[in-house]
Formats: sequence, structure tokens, C-alpha cells
Amino acid sequence: MRKQKAKKFLFVRFGGIGDSLELTPVVRELRRRHKGCKVHFAVRAEIAELFMHDKLFDRILPVRRMPPSGLDCIHRDNGWVSLECIKGNYTQVYDFKYSIELNSPWQQLAERDGPWRTSMNSNFTHWLELSFAWANIDWREVLERGGEAAFLPQYVPTAEEREWAKERIPDKDGPVIGIQLRASSFARTWYRSEELPAKLRVLIPNARVLYFDHDRLTWILTEMVGSKQIEVGGEGGLRKSAALVERMDLLISADSGYSHIAAALGTPTLTVYTTVPGWTREKYYPKSYAIQSKLSCSPCFTLGGWCPKQQFRAVEALPEREKRILAYGNQKVPAPVAAKEEKMPVQAFRAAHAGIQQKLKALCAVEPDCMKEISPELIAGRAKEILDA
Repeated sequence: MRKQKAKKFLFVRFGGIGDSLELTPVVRELRRRHKGCKVHFAVRAEIAELFMHDKLFDRILPVRRMPPSGLDCIHRDNGWVSLECIKGNYTQVYDFKYSIELNSPWQQLAERDGPWRTSMNSNFTHWLELSFAWANIDWREVLERGGEAAFLPQYVPTAEEREWAKERIPDKDGPVIGIQLRASSFARTWYRSEELPAKLRVLIPNARVLYFDHDRLTWILTEMVGSKQIEVGGEGGLRKSAALVERMDLLISADSGYSHIAAALGTPTLTVYTTVPGWTREKYYPKSYAIQSKLSCSPCFTLGGWCPKQQFRAVEALPEREKRILAYGNQKVPAPVAAKEEKMPVQAFRAAHAGIQQKLKALCAVEPDCMKEISPELIAGRAKEILDA
């Protein structure tokens, strides 16, 4: 009897750490259903190292988005090739880039409001429920059989990484509290991280505070008797940071990938949420706690990087002529037509439009109102409650 060839699956995700980690429960379930299958994971090159030691995946394919076309490519012996070229080699392709991000050549034709937002956008449903559904798996069956543990993301530190982290944060009295409050967008970043260590030390004098300096890719460990720096730049830096997260008694986080790493490692997490309801991220994370703004405009469900209210204020602050020039671009009026309307050369119009867009970015890059509402004292107080529980 001819032996049946093992099924071979390709998962594709071009998102951040959290986007990608959230696929690990889906892969676990797929492996349970298809014994002996092979799973390859095409994931953004910058974070591919996070999955290198996970036996869920037989092969990791680091993806680079190539300019100017934005084509997603992987490296082969003969150079870089499009992901599309290899999809035919698999029994099934689970392309979470196209299904959830709607990042396709035809995205402008898609209906952006109504059913699309409620069925495809993880701001309105739980990430994992959505991810299972897009893999044609009924998440309710997974929950009934495996419980909430079946929904936890998976991350695997090595013994060497754990030893490295223990040398830098040895066992001592006092809880280790991590602080990482920057996210990939301004609308989800809390801007007063530097004020937090002092507030924590007032409430928890023996705390060891581990603060992440994004600009220098360095964790700064402060204790009652001094401080030291732990560098995590370069190759393997993300994995080193993950090993440090495992040493923490509590991670205070923005709505970012580190909160999902912490959930995978069993580290309690206090996460600040503004643009989305915390439950869409934390429903199945038993050791996660949310701080949510109480402003009427939060959550705003924005898919962009800026506070929508601030965007409106910034546009309203523009002179009338700049508003008009900006509107041409928003309405997709061809530059030659718009330039004629404004009685200016085409190149001058293009330069003016680009300058106004840069001006708007600068005006929008401020702390949103919902973040201003969340004080260092509030975060420190909640952290003490969690640690005392």
C-alpha cells in the first residue's frame, strides 16, 4: 500500500510580535488534527528569531517587504523570491496577511465599513477567536476540549537564555517589575514611563525595577543599592528581552508584543489600553490585568497610529489654503488638476502637499487625551494591588 504523503502547511503573517504569537495556538490545534504534518511559518524578518526554537514550526521563513513595490519576499539560494512563488508547494496556505490585514493589491476595492470591520478587525472580536476562524477552525470546539490553556500563545526560551537572564537578574528579596510602555503607534503609547520607577519605589520600597530604554535597546535595572544596564541590541536581542520578561514578577506594558510574550511565559502583566477594549486582547490570559481609559472617546478603534481627535484638531488648525491642498490628496484628485485649480506649478503643488502631510504628522505626534488621563500614581497603585494579591 502506498504511503500517504504528510501534509505540508504554510502560515503567513506580516505583523508585529503579538500578531505572530497569536497564531501559535492555531498551529497547535492544526498539528493535533493532522498528525505528522509539516508547518512552515513566513514571518517578518525582524521578529523571526522569536520562533526559531519552537518545535511547532518545522521551518521559519524570514520575510522582507521589498521597496518600491512592497512585495513580500523570502531568501533562496538564487536570491530573493516572492512568497507567491512558493505557495504552490503546500497542501494548504493560511495567509493571515491577506485575510486579517486585508493587505492585498485589491484592498482599495474592499468595503471598509459595516460588516468588514465587525468580521475581520480584531478591535471588535478577540484575536484568537478570529485567528481560529480564519483557519476554518471552530474556536468554541477548541475551548470546550482544551479550556483557556488551549488559547495561550506559545514561546520557548532556551536553557542558555534562561541562564543568561538569571545571571543578570539573580534571585533576591523584592519583586522584579518590568516597564515597557511603548507600542507601535502613538495612540497606544504611554509617554511618562520615566516617572514610574520612582512612584513604584514609594509604594514598594524593595522592588527591583527593570525599565526598557527603546532608543538604546537597553534594560535598566534599578535597585535600592544602585543600577546596571543590560544591553539587548543586535541579533538575539528580542530573545534576550523575552528571557528577562520571564524573570519578572510583573510586567507593566503598553498594548504591544511584550504583553503577549509575558502571557506565553506566565508572567503577570498590567497593560494600558486606549484604542481597543482590553478584553479583545486579554480574554484568555489569566494573569493579565487591564487599565482602560474612561473617556467617552476611548476605545476609539482606530487602525492608524494617531489619536483621531488629535488628527481632527491638527487639520482644523491648518490655514484654509493648506486644508484645500490636503483635501485634493484625500479625494485622489490628480496633481496636475489640483495644481491648475490652485494656480501653481505641478511640482510646487506636490512639494506643498508633502510638506502639509509632514506638518500634520508633527502635530499628531502628541500624547492622546486618553493616555493623559492615566497617571503614574494610578499605574503604580494597580501594580501594588496585583503584587499584594
